[in-house]
Amino acid sequence: MLPSETVVVAVPGSDRLVVCRAMWEQVLADRARSAGDGYLFLPQRQTPEPKNGITNWVKRIQDGSTGLPELKLARLRSSWIVELLRQRVPEDVVAAAAGMNSTAGLAPYRSWVPKLTEEATRRMLRGWV
Repeated sequence: MLPSETVVVAVPGSDRLVVCRAMWEQVLADRARSAGDGYLFLPQRQTPEPKNGITNWVKRIQDGSTGLPELKLARLRSSWIVELLRQRVPEDVVAAAAGMNSTAGLAPYRSWVPKLTEEATRRMLRGWV
């Protein structure tokens, strides 16, 4: 947790910090406290560098569930990026959080983001009044 009480995940082997969305902060913070020095998503993991921790964890939870689509890391990442863009998080912020060097990498996702309404455009240009 940062001094502002913002929950973040440090990406091993890089200087990136992924900031947790506010709606998940309490859940992630509680889980981190209960994990202690252990792994957050794979508590029984023996190797220090998991290849794909989130997808593996969710897949394990899904085993035995019927009617659920197969999880793909690329699909999860794409959904996350598109959701941020739909919420009008600035593109430079989204690109940085996604580990992209520039906003050019967001081009494939823009087609999934609806255009702003005239009212929203007016509010944004006026300073969100």
